[in-house]
Amino acid sequence: MSGKKIGVWTVAVLVFCGYMLWPVYQFYAWSKDALPLSPFGWQVLPDKAVSTQKLNDKGFEQAAEQSLLAIEDHRKEIGAPAISAAVSACGKVVWAGASGWADIEAKIPVSPETRFRIGSTSKALTGTALARLVQRKRIELDKPISNYLEILPNPAWAVITPRQLASHMSGLPHYKKNTDWAGLYETLALNSHYDDMYRALGVFDGSELLFQPGTEFYYSTLGTVLLGAVLAGAEQKSYLEVMEEEVFIPVSMESTEVSPTNGDIQRNIARFYKTILRTVLGGEIGRNHGQI
Repeated sequence: MSGKKIGVWTVAVLVFCGYMLWPVYQFYAWSKDALPLSPFGWQVLPDKAVSTQKLNDKGFEQAAEQSLLAIEDHRKEIGAPAISAAVSACGKVVWAGASGWADIEAKIPVSPETRFRIGSTSKALTGTALARLVQRKRIELDKPISNYLEILPNPAWAVITPRQLASHMSGLPHYKKNTDWAGLYETLALNSHYDDMYRALGVFDGSELLFQPGTEFYYSTLGTVLLGAVLAGAEQKSYLEVMEEEVFIPVSMESTEVSPTNGDIQRNIARFYKTILRTVLGGEIGRNHGQI
C-alpha cells in the first residue's frame, strides 16, 4: 500500500475514533468535571435576566414580590438558565412567577406558561400510574414481571417484581454501573430517541444485576424504564397511553407530554441545558451551559 493511501486511512481512522470518543469526552468534561471544557457548545449565562409574575389575588402583593425575588436569587445562586414557581390554594393558582431564559442564545425569556423537562420527577408519575393499576387489579406488586412482559430481553429479570422496581430494590444498575457497554455508550452520546419503552430496554438488557432482587437498595433510573415497559405490557398499550389514561387525564395535566430532544420554543417548551459552575480569573464564577 502506498504512503498516500496509508495517510488517508490513518486520517479516516483518527476522524472515526474522534467522532466516537467525543460523547465520552463531553460526559467527563461536563458531568464529571474531570476534563477541561471544549471551546465549543457552551456559553456564559447572562448576569441579568428577565423576571415576570402573575398575581390573581391582590391581597398577596407583598408576598408575591418577595417570592419573585427569592426565585431570582436562587436562579443566580445555582447558575440555572431559568426557574418557574407557582402557588395554588383551594384549587386555584394564586401566584405564578418565572425568572431567566427559555432560550439563552435567542434571548427568549421564560414566562409562567413556559414548560420544562421534569427529569427524574417522571419516576413519581410512573409510580402513580403503577398505584392506579394495582388499585384496579391490573398489576400485582409481588408478582414477577414475567407475567406482564411476554418476552424478557434478559432472563435474570424474570424474578423481579413491580414492587422491587418501584422501590429501587431490583438489582438493576444506574447509568454508570451499566455493564452493557453498547448501551452505556448510548447514554453518554445522548443521540438515540425511543418511541417505544420496550425498545429502550436495549440500553441495559445486557447488564448484570448488582445483587439479588429484593436484598438491597440501589437507585436506578434504568429500573424505572423497565417498570414503564411492565405497565405498558400489563395494559397492552404504549407507556404514554397508560400515563395519559391513568395520570394525565384524571388530574387534568393537559400541558404534560414527552419532551422534545432540545425543547420547542414555538410550543413554549424551554431548551435543555447542562449547567456547570466553573471558577474563572478574578475569583468569579463562570456559569457555563452546554446544550444536550
